[in-house]
Amino acid sequence: MNRKNTFILASLISLSFIIMSIVLIINVNTIKIEITQKVNSISASSQIDELSLVLLKDIDNISVENKSQQSATLKEIISIAKPYPELSSITEILKKDSKLNRLDQSLLLDKQSLKKTLFEIKGICKNAVKNQRSQIGLDSMHLNSYWTMTHTLLIIACLMSLILGFSFYKIRKTKDELSIEKDKADRLFNKSVDNIISCDKNGFITEFNQASVKTFGYTTKEIIGKHISLISGDDSEAIMKELAKKGIFSGKVTNVRKDGSKLSVHLSANLIYDSEGNLIGSMGISRSLPKVKG
Repeated sequence: MNRKNTFILASLISLSFIIMSIVLIINVNTIKIEITQKVNSISASSQIDELSLVLLKDIDNISVENKSQQSATLKEIISIAKPYPELSSITEILKKDSKLNRLDQSLLLDKQSLKKTLFEIKGICKNAVKNQRSQIGLDSMHLNSYWTMTHTLLIIACLMSLILGFSFYKIRKTKDELSIEKDKADRLFNKSVDNIISCDKNGFITEFNQASVKTFGYTTKEIIGKHISLISGDDSEAIMKELAKKGIFSGKVTNVRKDGSKLSVHLSANLIYDSEGNLIGSMGISRSLPKVKG
């Protein structure tokens, strides 16, 4: 796996941690809302329990004024219980009992029926409070667990983001350094007084510096992609055999210019391998030899 793919994979992992953290935060908020609803339900149950107790204490008071107060209290109980599903049975009980629903003189005369209903309401409230407190305890455990997981994931995501940021900086810096080195190499390549020619592993020219352009008469556009034998002439086969055998070649050879004229050069050539040891081509550096006066 190369650096680019590793960087992309690490970025995706970091992003997945952030997404999971967001999901957990949403779940945490949902649990918080549920806990708030349960707390409100407990508060409502306590209010109803207190109102029921007040009615039980005043059950023997049969005055008209007290009758009106009892009616208002029962209606308040229904109003408090209505928003909470766990207290819906209280509303059903009060609405089901026609005597309580009418809230007339018979309500005050049937004390036993009223007491039974109020004790039943208190029992419902007691069970509701018990169940809600138990649920709040479980929700609190889940809440703590979610917060721990959220914090852990966010810390991991932050660390990975820092690592990715540093890696990106290093990659960028390395690219810039390589670009600078390449520019230097290109300048040296083209400003060299020696002929520098690179070929792929099949002998086709891939690089041709300015000195070679002047020496052989070909433009870069004309020569790139042509076989090296176009320049090395009759010595081409011997050079290729020596390179294949020893990996290097050094000696006097005769090259051919574009116009067909020949020139003697001293050639130093070697095979080129990539970082994994695979043959990718060859490079030759040559310099024209002075003509021997005869």
